[in-house]
Formats: sequence, C-alpha cells, structure tokens
Amino acid sequence: MTITDCEGTGNYSDPERDYPSLTYPFLHSKMAKLEMVIAADQEEKVVRVIRETGRTGDRGDGLIWVSEVNRVLRIRNEEEGSCVL
Repeated sequence: MTITDCEGTGNYSDPERDYPSLTYPFLHSKMAKLEMVIAADQEEKVVRVIRETGRTGDRGDGLIWVSEVNRVLRIRNEEEGSCVL
C-alpha cells in the first residue's frame, strides 16, 4: 500500500477551512492518493471498506479504480507472483 500527498484541481476545498498557499494555489485542493495491490479474492471486501470508511458525503470524497495487475516481481530477491504480496 502506498499513500501519496498530492493536489487536484476542481472545486473540492472548503473555503471556510482551506486557503490558497504557495504549495496549493487557489484552484488546487490538497488530496491523498491511496494505491493498493491485493489478491483478487479480496477485491470486493477492500472496495466495501474504502467506500464505507472514506465517504463523507462531500464533494471530493474520491474515486476507486480497480484494475488488473499482470505481474508482480520483487526486485530485492527476484521473487515473483502472489508470494510477493
């Protein structure tokens, strides 16, 4: 799992709490990107947990992309496949 601080464009920020800065200009919003690689049989459970715990009901709650990973390799010891996860 990887969590990345990032910025997005759009009208997601709360003008009462968020202000433009040198890091985040007026039309950019602070965001976090969560990336996970999981076993296929865990997909529905993980999607459900993210939906239930990530929903605030406000704009900018995010999107979930589900895509296949064709191959997983560990660089350090050259392991390959589900043993890497």
